[in-house]
Amino acid sequence: VLPPLHDDEIGELGAVIEAMHGGLAHDAKLVAVSAELARDVGAVQEAEQVLELLAEALTRAHPIHGWRVIGPADAGAALAAADLALTPAPRRAATDGAPTPTLQVAGDALLVPLGDDADGAVAIGHGPISDVDRRSVEVLCRTAAAAIRSLSLVAAATLNDKLALIGRMSASVAHEMNNPLAYVTLNLNLLDEQTTGPGQELVRATLNGVNRLARIVSDLSRAARGEADAPGVEDLGALVADEVRVARARSGSTVELSMAPTAALWVRCERGRVAQAVLNLLVNALDAAATTPGGGRVEVSVRCDGARGVVTIRDNGPGVPPAVRRRLFDAFFTTKGQHGTGLGLYLSRQFVERQGGALELVATDATGTTFELSLPTAAAPAEVTPAISPPADAALADAPPSGAPAVVVPPVAIAAPPRRRVLVIDDEPQIVRILERALGRYADVTTAGNVTDGLAAAHAHPFALILCDWNMPTLTGGDLVADLQRTAPELLPRVVIMSGAPLDPPAGVRVVAKPLQLAQLRELIDAA
Repeated sequence: VLPPLHDDEIGELGAVIEAMHGGLAHDAKLVAVSAELARDVGAVQEAEQVLELLAEALTRAHPIHGWRVIGPADAGAALAAADLALTPAPRRAATDGAPTPTLQVAGDALLVPLGDDADGAVAIGHGPISDVDRRSVEVLCRTAAAAIRSLSLVAAATLNDKLALIGRMSASVAHEMNNPLAYVTLNLNLLDEQTTGPGQELVRATLNGVNRLARIVSDLSRAARGEADAPGVEDLGALVADEVRVARARSGSTVELSMAPTAALWVRCERGRVAQAVLNLLVNALDAAATTPGGGRVEVSVRCDGARGVVTIRDNGPGVPPAVRRRLFDAFFTTKGQHGTGLGLYLSRQFVERQGGALELVATDATGTTFELSLPTAAAPAEVTPAISPPADAALADAPPSGAPAVVVPPVAIAAPPRRRVLVIDDEPQIVRILERALGRYADVTTAGNVTDGLAAAHAHPFALILCDWNMPTLTGGDLVADLQRTAPELLPRVVIMSGAPLDPPAGVRVVAKPLQLAQLRELIDAA
């Protein structure tokens, strides 16, 4: 039997029970809000949606603190305006090493950085906070950060799958496109040798366009394979000027495109990839400026900044909206609808970063947008010392004395080198004809339209060079190599595989990429 309670003790007990009830109800509310947030973030696809759900959950669970969740685009400005600073979030001991959102107190302000995967997003509240509420806030923020991290991982996996698919597709497309490009290129090479003046300039301009198309075809598959390019030393100003001329031809008269004069500035890069990135930036700038009332304008400059060569491209277009900036360099993100692939800026940044450079959006507002592309500088290439002609009187030193009879030296007949025999194996009749025409100037050419006929010819005649396409119906270039490895391995050093798509060469066999240049064919014959 419980002892009787006085009125004041009954009141105290009631107050304790009421407090316990209130605490339990508060805790139950926090648990319910946390559970709902964990459920809801699993159903969204964008990090911005996760941040919106987190803001709603914090407001429901802790309304007295006035919580706001500020996205990465505005977090820095908001913190600076409030004169607040964040300390780095601690990292978990788990293998992923991801930062753990932890509440920080700065005077009256409550700050929770959401970690690296949230790209600078932060939750901001105010007022004193209990230990229970602190833990609740951290649980909510960690739930959101984990969801954003999961979305990032899913996006990365999806991107890898898409790029792998594009790589496989481009390998097939490259073969189909590089075959016609091959005979177009060689025909243009032959025309280049037979023309002069303005006609030759047109041929060479067309060759540049064909070569650019060939590079573009291979770029997607190279990006998917993660291959790096071998850099060289290039004059950045001259490279950019070439691309400005190409872009100016595209823009017509609707947009003014100008480039400030620049001295030679040498950088280390792979010219084709950087040229493609610069042209992509120029085309984007022209498209943006074309919408400007009163006339668009794009300004280009090149400068040296310490150990970096920097290309600056500024347009007077409408600027990049805040919602777009964060995803500007994401693969498959485009603001051009059906007219864009969403790969231009992504691939441009990939190409530049693989060569030690950087590509950034440095400024944008309603008056225009500025991009900068930077690359490591390099020493100027060594100049080729011209051959020194002997002084005019040097020839007189060995001349016969005045009055002496002249010595007549009969010309020495130099025998022409024997013509080599070359075997061409390709299932494309146009490729066979142009290779026969180009190689026939230096060698005796035998052709075959399939590997079976090519093997018969290779075993029957002593060819100095065997050019074989890789991808053919029925039997491929790989089948030819395998047959020769078994039956005539001494012929393998003479085999050169032609391929319109990237491949790992068979051991001991050379591979050349289509479209071939005339100079490549000469080198192959000279080396045979």
